[in-house]
Amino acid sequence: MVLKIDETEPNIFPAILSTDVELKAQQQLELVLITLIEGKAVRVRVRLDTKKAQTLADQLNGALGS
Repeated sequence: MVLKIDETEPNIFPAILSTDVELKAQQQLELVLITLIEGKAVRVRVRLDTKKAQTLADQLNGALGS
């Protein structure tokens, strides 16, 4: 799936102002990214099962050299 942010190309996700993580179910997390899209504050929700959330955490740790 592609998320169209705005009409400007290349379409790069804007800076993240804040984040939040909520446990929605026993095996599901919701990552909330708070950003500005076309000058308005927007909450982008990403739902991940725990396996995908762990994969993302591992990738982030690897990218940060931790």
